[in-house]
Amino acid sequence: MSCNSCMSSKEMIYSAIDGGKLDKYPIIAPYMMLSNADHWVELTRLPVWKFYEWCIEKDPVKHAQTYRTFFEKLPFDAVQPWIASKREYRENVSIVHKDGNTLYYDKKQSKYWKVPENIHESSSGGGENETRIIHSREDVKEKIKIHSAQKLIENGCNDYLQELISLYGNSKFVINGGIVNTFYSNVYYLGMTNFYVILYH
Repeated sequence: MSCNSCMSSKEMIYSAIDGGKLDKYPIIAPYMMLSNADHWVELTRLPVWKFYEWCIEKDPVKHAQTYRTFFEKLPFDAVQPWIASKREYRENVSIVHKDGNTLYYDKKQSKYWKVPENIHESSSGGGENETRIIHSREDVKEKIKIHSAQKLIENGCNDYLQELISLYGNSKFVINGGIVNTFYSNVYYLGMTNFYVILYH
């Protein structure tokens, strides 16, 4: 019998992390959510604007159901949920069609703004930034706001994660962010070039 023929996807990935022997390697993309976004139309047969609606879905159960429809067409052994916006934001913002345009609408602020047409470009954030706004410890204290994990959970930022854990947690390896985000988040404050220069030194 194969050394991992009876392993679940989750068990295979844990074994790989621990340096265990595998004759079949788990499949995962470096940026799973970018992969999902790039193939949204192909996998779901839904228009691009539906992707943005899915990203602000009020109901985590409905969000997870849509995730399931495309995830089960893919060979991945890991699940990476879309990071949920705050619950208050999802309750106030919706996608509307107005004058031939697809727009976000914030009912609390009575504000409209255009929905991007290119999913991949809209999923990119910060990499194009080259402006440094942090130069000292004082800047850090003033401009970087620390939020407790408990507060983020209360605000609904783990809603999608919890729903997908309930669906896949027993069999799939669940990724939520990762160390790349710890590094990449610095780009918003330092600029991409400055970040890599500082990292090098």
